[in-house]
Amino acid sequence: MPEKLDPDIVREYLSTTDEGRKILAPIVDSAVGKGVATYQTGHPTPDISGLEAEIKQLKITNYAITESQKRGVDYGLLEELELTFDDTVEVDRRLDTLAERFAISADRERNETLASGFKPGGSSGVPDRIDVSKQSAKRLAFLDSIGELDSLLES
Repeated sequence: MPEKLDPDIVREYLSTTDEGRKILAPIVDSAVGKGVATYQTGHPTPDISGLEAEIKQLKITNYAITESQKRGVDYGLLEELELTFDDTVEVDRRLDTLAERFAISADRERNETLASGFKPGGSSGVPDRIDVSKQSAKRLAFLDSIGELDSLLES
């Protein structure tokens, strides 16, 4: 009749010797693999491709905001027009076009204003004289404190 094996001796052999570890490795690997498969069944791996696309779009939007400010184009206008951009190259191209058109429009408006007789920095007539009798006491006290009240009364 064969001898009875002592569980403690078998455990020690499997955990301390190279031969014992070679016997245990496939059993442990199988158990770990089953555990991972069970975990993944209850916890599926999230699909991050949608998040990556959202992050890319946010980066493009931030770039568009920064560049529109540099070019003097109101980003709110871009939102109202519902403009979308696929990449930073398209942002640059469209903002350059808008900035150029706004500049042309501003030049045209400025030229029309100048053609109507407007003179920048000048006045179109003699400034109105201040009627001292219609000024408040507070205003008169201020004019007196800066030394202007006397000149108004003399004129």
